[in-house]
Amino acid sequence: MLTPAGKIITADIKNCRIVLIAPPAHSAARIIGETTQMCLHDPPRRFGSPNGAFPLTDGNYLVTEINGDRVDEMSLHGHVAWSANPPGVAYPSDTNEVYPGRYLTADYTNPGQVVEFDAQGRLLWRLGGFNQPSLALPLPNGDVLLNDDFNHRVVVVDPSMNRIVWQYGHTGISGRAPGYLKDPDGVDLAPPDSLLITHASTTGEPSQVPKLRKGDRLRQTAECAFHADRHSYRPKLLSRMEWRWERARLSRSLQEVPGGTW
Repeated sequence: MLTPAGKIITADIKNCRIVLIAPPAHSAARIIGETTQMCLHDPPRRFGSPNGAFPLTDGNYLVTEINGDRVDEMSLHGHVAWSANPPGVAYPSDTNEVYPGRYLTADYTNPGQVVEFDAQGRLLWRLGGFNQPSLALPLPNGDVLLNDDFNHRVVVVDPSMNRIVWQYGHTGISGRAPGYLKDPDGVDLAPPDSLLITHASTTGEPSQVPKLRKGDRLRQTAECAFHADRHSYRPKLLSRMEWRWERARLSRSLQEVPGGTW
């Protein structure tokens, strides 16, 4: 992951540490954690097989630890703000921020799942039925983009409906021909729709929350209450009109991918 300062931050899973590199250097500019093969949850001294380090909107980083099923908010100076167990997750992978106080992780198991939770480890949303998904990312319109590794597909999920609304790849069938994937291990939208551009939390920059008119806020409140009654509450940062425009724009972008289906 490239930080806003131009450094590369990476989770060094086998050496139980977080490493920062300042290109074009070929050595670590900073190491957080002891270099060891005894990967235990004890941040910032050592980490339990860390497999992700994602920027947060407050300037800290979200570190995922496989051993002990932990997610930690931590500064690059080693201060740990909080640590939580994603609820019901056996193998957390590449946890990142939806918006402040709400976090998204993939459970790299079979059957696998995607889970949203808060800093206290409380469940906010869950959807299963995947086969070792390794990365899930929030889209600006409230949907979730994820690679479902061993189902050989990339999908978009609408959490308000708990269903897949777009897919590239043939479920359970690997291949290299157009329309097929083989164990996809990462995903992002191409520029100008890259999440590095449209989703501020992935760059560590403050979120750009649109200013809503009073009527839009009332509609937003009603929509949130509607979802809460169905235990799938997912507040939108966009007004209803902006949400429809954003979804249409992303739909057009994804429809341009040969083999992608809605």
